[in-house]
Amino acid sequence: MKRKRWSVIIAAAMALVLLALSPMSALADDGQEFGAKPGITLQGALAIVAPRVAMINQETRMTVFLRADQEPFEGAGVWAITREQAEVFKEQASALRQDETVKAEEKDYEALADIHGTFLGQTGPNGKVYHEFTEAGNYLLIAFRNGYYPGSTWIVARDAPRALAIEAPGRAGVGEDVTMTVHNKATSEPVANAGIWAITRDQVDTVREQFSALRQDETTTAEEKDYETLIGLHGIPLGRTGLNGTLTYAFQEEGIYLLVAVKQSYFPGFAAIGIRDAVGVLAIVAPQSAPVGTEVNIAALNRLTLDPVGEAGIWAITRDQVEAFKEQVSALRQDTGVTASAKDYGALVEFHGTLLGWTDGNGRLSHTFDQAGIYLLVAVKQAYFPGSAAINIRDTSQVDQTNIESATTDNGGVTQ
Repeated sequence: MKRKRWSVIIAAAMALVLLALSPMSALADDGQEFGAKPGITLQGALAIVAPRVAMINQETRMTVFLRADQEPFEGAGVWAITREQAEVFKEQASALRQDETVKAEEKDYEALADIHGTFLGQTGPNGKVYHEFTEAGNYLLIAFRNGYYPGSTWIVARDAPRALAIEAPGRAGVGEDVTMTVHNKATSEPVANAGIWAITRDQVDTVREQFSALRQDETTTAEEKDYETLIGLHGIPLGRTGLNGTLTYAFQEEGIYLLVAVKQSYFPGFAAIGIRDAVGVLAIVAPQSAPVGTEVNIAALNRLTLDPVGEAGIWAITRDQVEAFKEQVSALRQDTGVTASAKDYGALVEFHGTLLGWTDGNGRLSHTFDQAGIYLLVAVKQAYFPGSAAINIRDTSQVDQTNIESATTDNGGVTQ
């Protein structure tokens, strides 16, 4: 009895192994086979690989290979059959498979595929076929070659998702015009009447989470999803784009913002921008030394552009006040409680120095010193960081002082 029981078990196991090793190719949804009657040997089985989703009017690549060695298979025909026709095709293919009046190698499944599907092409040496689907839908892809079990897989063809993209500079100054452009991400065409919103840093994570949840909500179609109402709960409206897809806006507060472009039936576009309180930097041009009682020409310039700066105050600070002035300038510059353009360096220099006058429209001022000494000249104007330079006013009746380097530092002693 034991020997007989073991014989049954071994026979069943061998049957399972043989079944697993038999070349088979099934339709993706129900495992129905194509091929020959038992006892008819075919050359092998094909397989077809394709993306699960194909975009309408965009080239899609499909690859056919031989299952046995995974090598690309040349000369296989590939057909696409709609879901509606797939059931009819499978029934007729099953009937043909069971038809014992026709030899397995002579059964023409390709003729059935031609009746119910669309021929996409024949694979080349690399086993590939390329096709652009023009209609949305679910398709059964089948690869045929006489003498081989067919390969099959499903693919979904659909319209490319409409999404916005927004272009903007990475940073800009407070009050500076910022031009933003919104376009279709897929086609790069400008999108008019798109709303642009600014999200502060503390709201960014909340907005991303809610957008993601709305995008994944399958109870609402992509065209019906209302991202604009959602962004309106968290963002600052900047305006809507014109016909050329652009919008210009001037931010009035410093910060890092997430720009969000929204329009019905589009997925939003995003871009980050940093807004800072931009200030200019002054430079002062003057001779290194001059005799007492002679006129000294002084000029104030924009250090970045070298343009003359009018209405800048020019001050002279004596040597004993320079260090105290520099410390207070540094402290004010680092004070984050005051915006850069609102910092009053003029009040500091007024406390430590003597006003020589104000530059004219050409950024120039002339002054005659009546006392010898080493001075730090400082140019000050609101919304600018001060510029400075050292000057030695010599008493010609005494030996000239020659060592003024100790009073001279980068930017004349005022560090940026």
